[in-house]
Amino acid sequence: MALELKGIRGKAIKAAANLDRINLAYDKFNEAAPAHAADVEGLTPQIEQLGEDLTFAATMLGNSANGSEDSQPRPLVSPSAETAAIQRVEWEANTAPVQSVPSTFRAEAEQQIAAGHKP
Repeated sequence: MALELKGIRGKAIKAAANLDRINLAYDKFNEAAPAHAADVEGLTPQIEQLGEDLTFAATMLGNSANGSEDSQPRPLVSPSAETAAIQRVEWEANTAPVQSVPSTFRAEAEQQIAAGHKP
């Protein structure tokens, strides 16, 4: 006596189609994999070079592992104290008398002579 399985043929066709899609995906992966592997392998020397560049830059800028005065944390200033300091600087800048700054030695000498200084 033969067993009759209803719908098994449709399922087999669908499974075969899915296997074909999987095989195509593996083929695409295998084509692209060598290029991607070369990219990843090339990252190591680039990262090492970046590390050397950062070490050089930190050494040149003075931010060594031991730290420097500039790299130490600064005390926090309350917003009201900071605002007051900014307002004071702005007020001093707006109320201070304007002084001309000579741009050359000759201009400075002429300014001093005009002010009554003797050479």
